[in-house]
Amino acid sequence: MAEAHSMKNNSIKLWFNATRPKFLTAVIIPIILGSVIALVYENVFYPLYFVLALAGGIALHAGTNMVNDYFDFKSGTDIINKEVTPFSGGSDFLRNGILKPRDVLVASLICLGIGLSIGLYFMFVIGWFLLLLGIIGALCGFFYVTIASKGLGEAAIGINFGPLCVLGAYYVQTTKITLIPLIASLPIAFLITAVIWINQFPDYVADKEVGKDHLIVRIGRSLSAVRVYHGLILGTYASIALGIIFSFLPLFCLISFITLPLFAIPGMKIAHKNYLDTPKLIPAQAMTIMTHLFTGILLILGFLLHYFIPIA
Repeated sequence: MAEAHSMKNNSIKLWFNATRPKFLTAVIIPIILGSVIALVYENVFYPLYFVLALAGGIALHAGTNMVNDYFDFKSGTDIINKEVTPFSGGSDFLRNGILKPRDVLVASLICLGIGLSIGLYFMFVIGWFLLLLGIIGALCGFFYVTIASKGLGEAAIGINFGPLCVLGAYYVQTTKITLIPLIASLPIAFLITAVIWINQFPDYVADKEVGKDHLIVRIGRSLSAVRVYHGLILGTYASIALGIIFSFLPLFCLISFITLPLFAIPGMKIAHKNYLDTPKLIPAQAMTIMTHLFTGILLILGFLLHYFIPIA
């Protein structure tokens, strides 16, 4: 009995890790942000809708992660990749034969189905717009490898995990579409694109060999690609500053600039110096993820401070 219980626990842990949980903050942060903006500016918050939106977003993202691992494994890019890092290079579960490709594909479809089902529920209780967002998210997730091969993957990631998530979460609470959540989503969009961008550097050789022609493959693992990465990071803080200047973001959102010297600038320096050296590039990957996570948290905190401590 104890052995069976242990095997079950190990199986649950295995499949949980197969969803790449360390990347799920990419969808959690924008959904919380959109929900908080609804509270701050419309004074509404429906806990059930928030939980369902979060569950739907996580399910769609988990499904996307697994289906991408499946297609990258089947294309051979993860098998031939010699520059695997903790943040890129595909799934060890498939590469090492721990999970079967077909099982991963089925699990991904289940997760995508759960996300769409929640979108269908929202369509009936709130409106069709949310099902549309769910369909867009599911399609982009399932066909991401194809989209990325056309050079559109980075834009798809930025739009889905930026404006679509923030606006969707805001709409769930308010049934409105306004400029404030759209503007607030821009730094999140820039940063999640930067995460994808820097993580594609180590995959350059393998992806190029199998024809996965994302923008790093098209531009080359070069200083030009590093400059785009720098532009994404700087665009993050420029969008926050302009949002505050034009009164779309509360003044308290200035606290998000703490991440600029803590994570963003060090990450940019490492990327500029070591873009051809994967082991030395890993800290830049980590710092980009930290920049996304903590900038998002601080933006959320900035809105909450504005709610509880309103200033002129």
